[in-house]
Amino acid sequence: MNERPDDPVAAAQERFFAAFPAGPVGVESVELGKACSRVLAADVMAAIDSPPFSRALVEGFLVNAADTVNAGDATPVSLTVSGAIGPGKTFENQIPSGTCMEVSTGSFIPEGAFAVARYMDVTRSGKGITIKRGYNLGDNIEAIGCEIKKGEGILRAG
Repeated sequence: MNERPDDPVAAAQERFFAAFPAGPVGVESVELGKACSRVLAADVMAAIDSPPFSRALVEGFLVNAADTVNAGDATPVSLTVSGAIGPGKTFENQIPSGTCMEVSTGSFIPEGAFAVARYMDVTRSGKGITIKRGYNLGDNIEAIGCEIKKGEGILRAG
C-alpha cells in the first residue's frame, strides 16, 4: 500500500474505519435466549455455590465415618437404620453414633463427619446394616461448592 499523504486508498480506509468504532458500542441486558451472537460486556460471577449443598454421590447409607474405622471382615460393624433422607429433602437432626440414614444419589448431606456406605458394601437385615470395611470422612459425598464457589468467575467479558 502506498504511504503517501495524498493516497486515496488510505484516505478511504481511514474514513471507513472511523465510521465503525472499535469495541462495544453500548451495553444492554437481554434474555439468555436472545443473547446468541452477542458479546458479554462484563464478567459473570456465580451467585451461589454449586452444588448448593453437600450431596450423596451414590445410593446407600449415611454413616458417621468414625463408626466404621475398625470395620473389616473379622470385625464387622452393625448400625441401626434410623430413617432416610429422600431426594430434595433437607435434614437438620443429629445422626447419633451407632445409627445411619438411608440416602439416594443426590440426597442432601448435613454438616458433620460423615461418609456414604454404598448398598453393595453393606448387608441389610431388618432395621440394621452390617459394614465390613472402613470409610473415611467424605467418602462418596460431593462437598458444597466443589464445582463452583459463590463469587467465582464463571463467564468472562468478551
